[in-house]
Amino acid sequence: MMLTQKFLLAMGQKQEEAMVEDLVLEFKKLFPKRCRILGDTHLKTVIRHCQKRASIYGYTHSDELSKYITLAFYLGTYFDEDPLYPWIQEILRENSSLGVRLDNLNKKFLTLINTSMGEDFSLMIEAFDKFLHIKKESLNNLKDHNEIVQILTAIYPQRMQIIGRKNFRSIIEAQYDKLKRYNIYTPLGVYVHASVVFLLGSKVDADPLYAWVGKYLNASYLSQEEKLDILYEKTMHRVRKELKDLIKIQKKENV
Repeated sequence: MMLTQKFLLAMGQKQEEAMVEDLVLEFKKLFPKRCRILGDTHLKTVIRHCQKRASIYGYTHSDELSKYITLAFYLGTYFDEDPLYPWIQEILRENSSLGVRLDNLNKKFLTLINTSMGEDFSLMIEAFDKFLHIKKESLNNLKDHNEIVQILTAIYPQRMQIIGRKNFRSIIEAQYDKLKRYNIYTPLGVYVHASVVFLLGSKVDADPLYAWVGKYLNASYLSQEEKLDILYEKTMHRVRKELKDLIKIQKKENV
């Protein structure tokens, strides 16, 4: 009996590893650049992390996991509990079959993403360009969370409309203890953190998709000024890169 249990356990582990390998290959095709940046080892970490989160809702088959992880690549791996997207929990807790819930998630996501991206990514390109034109020096004079919400709304109104201004303000206000712990509770620090939360998810500091955020937030060897400079530059570098990639895609589609 013990041998049988061990055998079944070993078989289950092999099947799971095989599924992870298949998903790695699939996502390398779907998101080649992001997967190349992540690397195989870290990509597997992301996939396993998503597997655990998906299993909470009963999603264990490869086709279900593929849809779930695709959403995670766009919304962050903690999207299922992210207060940025309260509609996700509503759908995941619906009294319907697993497949119907997942389909409803995808339909809602596609509707919102099309609204926020615009035709040929025009709205997203415009927003990222605005991000890059905000002068860093002016961010040191921000007075409160309302001012940060106003700036981010002016930069990307379509995304803020989806999240909700009141909701977003509540989310960043709730991050007070976290920012104090990370030693970045300054006007610039609150803005940078609010920006990455706005773009990447409210648990971005713990998200394996964006390990660089948690790495520098937890870097106790850095002074406050060094940490803020690195986080700001890394965030702007990411926005700059995304903008460049979107413009390339736009040009290809218009040829």
